[in-house]
Amino acid sequence: MDSDGAGNIYLANGSAWNGNSSGTHKFAAAVPPAPSGPCAFDGDTSCNTADLDALYAVLGTDVPPTDALFDLNSDNLVDAADLTEWLSQAALINGHGSAYLRGDTGLDRDIDLSDYNALAANFDPNGTYGPYLWLAGNFDGDDDVDLTDCNSLAGNFNPLGYGTAAVPEPAAALLALLALLLASASGRLSNSG
Repeated sequence: MDSDGAGNIYLANGSAWNGNSSGTHKFAAAVPPAPSGPCAFDGDTSCNTADLDALYAVLGTDVPPTDALFDLNSDNLVDAADLTEWLSQAALINGHGSAYLRGDTGLDRDIDLSDYNALAANFDPNGTYGPYLWLAGNFDGDDDVDLTDCNSLAGNFNPLGYGTAAVPEPAAALLALLALLLASASGRLSNSG
C-alpha cells in the first residue's frame, strides 16, 4: 500500500494500478543492465582482468581494422597507452580514485606476495610457453613475463594497498611535525654557535 492506504501501485509509465481488487497479482520487473563503461570488452558489465585479456588479444594493432572500442586514447593504435588508459578508467568505474597499477594481478588494490608468486610461477622471458595474460604477471601485454614485468611489480610493490588517501595519515603528520621541530632546533643551534 502507498502512504494514503489506497493500495495503488504506480507503474514506470506513470499510470496507476489500483490494488484493491481481490486475488493475487504478479508483476515482472524489467531492469535494464548496468552500463558497462568504456573498459568492459568481454560482454559483461564489469571492468576486470577478462577485459585486459581481450585488450591483450588486439594489442599492437591499428584501428581500423581493430574495433575502435579498444582504442581508449583515440590515436588509431591499440598499444601500451591504451593499457594505461584502461587501468585508469577501470579503477574509476570500479569506484577507486586512482588507477590500478602494473603489478596488481588481481586488481585488488595491493601489490603483494600473491602478485609476486603469480609472476614468479610464470617467469618466461622469451615467452616460450605463452602467451601470458595479466593474471600471469604480464603487465605490458607483450606475451611474455620478463624483467620489465618484474620491475613494474617491484616498483609498485605495496602489500598494504595503494591508492589516493583522502586524509593524510597520522604518521605523515607526525613526520612533518618532527621535521619542523628538527629544522627549528638546528636553526637555533647554528645561530648560537
